Formats: sequence, structure tokens, C-alpha cells
Amino acid sequence: MGVSLLPLENDLLRLKILWELYQSLFNVCYYGEIQTQRYKIESDNISNVLAALYYLDNKGYINVRNTKEKDVLIIYIRSRGIDEIEDRWKRGNMLLFGSAYNNILVREVNNENSKD
Repeated sequence: MGVSLLPLENDLLRLKILWELYQSLFNVCYYGEIQTQRYKIESDNISNVLAALYYLDNKGYINVRNTKEKDVLIIYIRSRGIDEIEDRWKRGNMLLFGSAYNNILVREVNNENSKD
């Protein structure tokens, strides 16, 4: 079972996830790849990461789909998530959250054999 996070820690975790997806968005070459980006969750506290991912999905910031592998998800950022990151950036609210966590999501590339 995961360790419960404080509200500020939850917010930082969600921002970190959005930031990582925002950065990944600019590394894709075509639209189909945006909707099939597979990410392996790299975190000791997977339950809090999953809770943050599904919270962001429910709010409409990202889209999350399961795969056959328990720690791999198909995730992509939606317009609302892009707006959230850019708005926070403009307001200067992007604290040094990047140093609070290592990368949480590691993008898996060229996994075309997988049928999810």
C-alpha cells in the first residue's frame, strides 16, 4: 500500500506528470503517435502515481488507457493539460518541482508488436 501524500505533494506530483507529458508532446512526429504513447511508470510509490494519473484523466488534462502490462500505460496530454502547464508557466507558479521527483514516466518507443 502507498504512502499518503499531503495536498501540496499531490499537486506537485500532478504537475510533474503534466510537465513530463508536455515535454514529450514536442518529440512526436505524427498524430497517431501522440495517441499511442506508452509510458512505463518509474516510481517506488506507484499507487500515488496511478492516483495522480487517473485524477488528471478525470479532470480532462490527459487521457490514460491500460495495457496488458501492469506498470505500462498509454498516456497523452490533452489541450486542457497543455493550457494548464502554459498558464502556470506564465504565472510563474512552476516551482522547482522538477527536483522534487525523478522522472516518473519513461516513454517506450517502437513497441509496435504490442496489441493494446
